[in-house]
Amino acid sequence: MRDALVFIGRFQPFHNGHKAVIEGALEQAKEVVVVVGSSFAARNIRNPFTFQERKTMIEAVFPTDRVKVVPVSDYPYDDNKWVNAIQKVVDDTVPNAKDVGLIGHSKDSTSYYLNIFPRWKNHVEVSNVDGINATDIRKMLFEGGSPGKIAAQMPTAAYSTMANSIIRN
Repeated sequence: MRDALVFIGRFQPFHNGHKAVIEGALEQAKEVVVVVGSSFAARNIRNPFTFQERKTMIEAVFPTDRVKVVPVSDYPYDDNKWVNAIQKVVDDTVPNAKDVGLIGHSKDSTSYYLNIFPRWKNHVEVSNVDGINATDIRKMLFEGGSPGKIAAQMPTAAYSTMANSIIRN
């Protein structure tokens, strides 16, 4: 068993595919560090939820000390700076972890990052869950999609947290 696995994403919103990745990571590692990208970006159609809202969604589904949810800034056009920022936040979050790796799904060209971390070679590849993706969920949210269809693609606790967040804002 590894000391830690790192799962990087925007989680806009957190859905059943993300949940499956973390469940798999918990079977293979003592701790899972969920690195939430675009953490300090202003709300927009691509990033409608704040870091705190996404952290709350994830922690509602995984209320365990084994899952650590941490923010990271974006560094457009500077992969080295981004990699260093992620490695630093992971080092700070699990300072005693020696055997650390990445876990993720190579869905398309945006998944290139799984292969650019010099310290974390040979990421753990996971499968897509039922074709679920956050882009489609956001589209349903903004275009008045069926709440039932949206809820079916998200863990119940994450959906409830998201729905409460939308009502407040």
